[in-house]
Amino acid sequence: MSIVSVGTLEKELQDAIEKIKILLKNQKLRQETAWTRTGRLITNFGRLDQLSPEQQSEVRQAGLEQNDITSKLDGARKDIRQIQRRGVYNKIYNEAAAAKLQGALDELDPLVGIPGEASKDGLSRVAAAKLDGAARLKSGGERTGSFREAQVLQSQVAAGIQKALDFLDKWSSYQEVIRIAREIKEAQILNNNEIKKAGGGK
Repeated sequence: MSIVSVGTLEKELQDAIEKIKILLKNQKLRQETAWTRTGRLITNFGRLDQLSPEQQSEVRQAGLEQNDITSKLDGARKDIRQIQRRGVYNKIYNEAAAAKLQGALDELDPLVGIPGEASKDGLSRVAAAKLDGAARLKSGGERTGSFREAQVLQSQVAAGIQKALDFLDKWSSYQEVIRIAREIKEAQILNNNEIKKAGGGK
């Protein structure tokens, strides 16, 4: 069993968080694009009483895209939880650092759904269901209403992703300060030891 230094593990966890931040930024862009796409669906299909199979397929594809965003957000949430556990268990993070990671999780949970509570579907899952359901509606008014509800949810998801990113940015800044302070302390200890050696151990 190999022993990993604090600095090595800290760097590994920092790199993992940076990858999650990149993933979340990409999902925010995808969500904003999906919001625009839903607007086009309203324009193109909102007034039609019944959709053709090809049109239904296009609407369902929008729902599948939303489901994929949900899946990516869920993956990011699981990764953050694992990083949080490792950091706290190995005493890399103090309560303040762990709280910032928890803040990101608290923003992602409502988007994906509360773990273990099937009745509390996340906003992104509900948006996907609204889009998928719109394909089967036979009234233009009902379909437009479903599209608009999906758009509101998509907007909330994009905002939630940004809030989670803000917490992760705060975490990164905080950890950088901690790292610099530790390096200064380690350098000071090394310097003090060198001075003792030079003075004959006195």
